[in-house]
Amino acid sequence: MKAQVNATRMALLSHKKKIKIAKRGHKLLKDKLEELIRKFILLVKEYKAKRGDIEKDLKKAYNLMFFAKINMTRLDFNEFVFTSNLSVELKIEKEKIMNIEVPKLDVEFIGNPYAYSQPQSNVYLDKGVTKYMDVTKQMIELSSLEKSIFLLANEIETTRRRVNALEYILIPQFEETIKFISMKLDERARSALTQIMKIKDMLTEKRKNNDTT
Repeated sequence: MKAQVNATRMALLSHKKKIKIAKRGHKLLKDKLEELIRKFILLVKEYKAKRGDIEKDLKKAYNLMFFAKINMTRLDFNEFVFTSNLSVELKIEKEKIMNIEVPKLDVEFIGNPYAYSQPQSNVYLDKGVTKYMDVTKQMIELSSLEKSIFLLANEIETTRRRVNALEYILIPQFEETIKFISMKLDERARSALTQIMKIKDMLTEKRKNNDTT
């Protein structure tokens, strides 16, 4: 559907300039969309790999704690669980992916994770604590990655809508309007030429009549 415009040369030049800008913007947005999709696919692959590693490490940590528990008395194990002075501090930073601000999370453990009665513990408990701390850091990193994927997906959808709006709505409208204005200008030019030819014929005929008289 063409825009309602006056069919003038000024309007024609204006719309030609607009369609040039629109096509340049369309190319830039399409390039951006392709790069966003490429980064999105890489992040999804990284997410799947990390998730798989976490599941394996979490299973190892669970097994270590299971063996630690069966090699300790219930009282000693409960003392370990409830008397730990270890605390966790979450650190939130930000980084940019394709000018999209995404969170970068990290975790810092404060205190001594092994501050329990050593004679009553066992090697499984030490390894289990270490493994659970490692898994905790991995899970925090995974949550950062998941949020980045979510934000990228939103940006991809927004960019795709803009690309489609330019490609299927705005640019075709400009093209139709340019075609309409060009057609009207051509009609006016032909009409003006016809008028000139008629006037010329009338003047020629008048001159002939004057010559015969």
